[in-house]
Amino acid sequence: MDTLTLRRSADLVWAGDRGRSRALLRAGAGAAAAACAAGAVAAAPGYASPLGAALALVPWAPAAVVLTLLLLRRLSHSAALLTGAAAALAGTLLLALAAPGTRGDPLADVLAALPNAGARILGSVPPLPVMVDTLLLPALATWLGGAVAAVAWSTGRPLTALLPGVLLLTGGTALSASASAALWAAALLAASAGLLLAVSSAAAVPGTVAAPGFSAEAAPARTGRGGGAGRWALRAGACVAVCAIAATAAPAVFATWQARPLDPRAGLRPHAVPEAAPNPLGYLSVWAAHPDTPLLEVESNRANVLRWVALADFTGTTWLPESRYRTTGRVLPAPDPAPPHATRQEVGITLTGLPGPWLPVVGAPRSLDAPGAAFDAASGTAVLARDGAEGLAYTVSGDVAQWRAGTLTGRDVPRSAAFDQYRRLPEDVPEEIIGIAAQASADGEPYDHAVRLARYLRTGYTFDPRAPSGHGLADLRRLLVEPGRQGGGGTSEQFASAFAVLARAAGLPSRVVVGFGPGGRGEDGTATVTTGDAIAWGEVYFSGVGWVPFDVTPGGREEGGDPEEPAAVGAQDSGLHSVGRPDGADWAPAADAAARQGGDPARVWLAPGAAAAGAAGAVLLVLLLRTLRSRRRLAAGRPPVETVLGAWRELRENLRLAGTGGVSGSTVTTVIRAAAGADPKQGGMRRLRSLHRCVNDLAFGPTRSVSKERAGRAAAEVREYVRDLRAGQPRTRRWSWWLDPRPLFWREW
Repeated sequence: MDTLTLRRSADLVWAGDRGRSRALLRAGAGAAAAACAAGAVAAAPGYASPLGAALALVPWAPAAVVLTLLLLRRLSHSAALLTGAAAALAGTLLLALAAPGTRGDPLADVLAALPNAGARILGSVPPLPVMVDTLLLPALATWLGGAVAAVAWSTGRPLTALLPGVLLLTGGTALSASASAALWAAALLAASAGLLLAVSSAAAVPGTVAAPGFSAEAAPARTGRGGGAGRWALRAGACVAVCAIAATAAPAVFATWQARPLDPRAGLRPHAVPEAAPNPLGYLSVWAAHPDTPLLEVESNRANVLRWVALADFTGTTWLPESRYRTTGRVLPAPDPAPPHATRQEVGITLTGLPGPWLPVVGAPRSLDAPGAAFDAASGTAVLARDGAEGLAYTVSGDVAQWRAGTLTGRDVPRSAAFDQYRRLPEDVPEEIIGIAAQASADGEPYDHAVRLARYLRTGYTFDPRAPSGHGLADLRRLLVEPGRQGGGGTSEQFASAFAVLARAAGLPSRVVVGFGPGGRGEDGTATVTTGDAIAWGEVYFSGVGWVPFDVTPGGREEGGDPEEPAAVGAQDSGLHSVGRPDGADWAPAADAAARQGGDPARVWLAPGAAAAGAAGAVLLVLLLRTLRSRRRLAAGRPPVETVLGAWRELRENLRLAGTGGVSGSTVTTVIRAAAGADPKQGGMRRLRSLHRCVNDLAFGPTRSVSKERAGRAAAEVREYVRDLRAGQPRTRRWSWWLDPRPLFWREW
């Protein structure tokens, strides 16, 4: 056999020290897997549960690298990739088990998700739900990238091995549209690239080549004593230094960077309303004439105004809904900008007779538990993307803003082209509308203009439930009159349309919203919303706060004051910004309307209402502090000493509340005897026998003489005794037992 000695550096061949070769192979494989996992790290924030998405996507990269390297020992490159692809498809069943789809069967979920995975991602509202339909495409892409990187690494092409990681990072960044996540993922990719290049340089050593009839063995490279180890240590140290600098300096350098990654969803045509439905604004006049028909039932711990449909496109004869709906999961995207002074509210809604595909929501929706729903983030409107809305029961939560004049005063309106659609009017706008808008916007700020328009409509007209339907320019021309004159009547359909049209004529971006009042609450706490609760209002967009609703229907609330004063509590709770009386003579109501309005009830009752609210808040605070302290003292699972002392303090405090004397400074036996004397059930000292013994043992017995079981029995005795003691008191003292603030200031014995 002929033997030939060669040198080869094009491919990575592991020779020499077997342990060192294995270490380098594992380090390179780990770096390639980390580079491919960077895309999953960047994509995870685009899901409703970033941690869950990361746990579901990241493992696909190391699994693909390890399996492909193992297959390359026996198979060719193409065979290893095909075999790995079959294994990846089998792994999708595990993904369906961990993140089930809508069908409930893993195989059916995978088969349904395979042809529609990309469309489901691009057609959904971010954040995406963590389910196999939205995870399948990123998972398979991560697997493919890891497999290709493993093949490239095994053939000595480290730069090619990094290419899948770069592509996956680009796709993951576009999927999540999170600049901060992309920054950290890019840092991970850069660190992996440095490690991979360092390992590949150290691993480029001669190897052994075999062919039929002869073998060729490469000779090891000659280095100085310890030279190879020194160069490897230098490379590793440089890689660690680069990673440390990137991790510490990059966040500070890019902290103020406001760039947003390109979202591929922006260029796609969204889904339209799933069915042809009449204009929702046209329902209001018909419903006002027949106000008792049930539409939906609402379960909530407070009364809330529900949003139904936002209408932004005015044709001159009608308002049309915005139609940029995308399928959504339970979690909805956060509103931008966030509503000011918002509180999170959750309601349960059951549709009983509501027409159309639209789903009522509360405030700025944040979660929607309605299978098959679609959502338009720009308008905050939800629809059911399938037939059969009647009878649907779902839960929705949202951020309900508290609109305060102090927050809105001084705000400008956006002038960008993106808001031109909210200022657009037909060419044949009547002169009456132009004149009213010109007077409202003659001076002051945009917020002052909106306030004047809302006051003009609220104070110069009347509410007429028998008014005919219609909200186009012709209808508004018949309704509107010059300022200072008394106008006719209409429903919220006409007044909301008039406000939005007048606001657009004044240069304010505006739209119309249809919704529902709180409805009538029954004995079981469920509110029934009927056709008489349907309302419409106008909204104006202000920079920094978003869409601000204005209640413009005559006969509604008159809370609030001048633009410098905060809006009243009633208006805040409703979710509508209500305005008070006008401050200029040109905008004063007609004489007969002013005579009917009388004084401002909000100002009359402001001081007493504030005092009553303060007293109620103090009482509730005392109740909360007393009950929490009592539960903490008698809670299970505490150390025995704390349990016994808590029960002892609870007993003495309640005896003092009951008017039992001789407690302060008394011995344990004296206190137990006094408790037996005050016991309504006359159970004697035996009722508190465990407490009696435990307290004495703590005072005079050895350390740790009270076990957890004995302490628990003592606490149970006190809990039962205090309940009977309170039940045996006179009615007045029994009712005020938890409202007495004195125990909060008593010294604990």
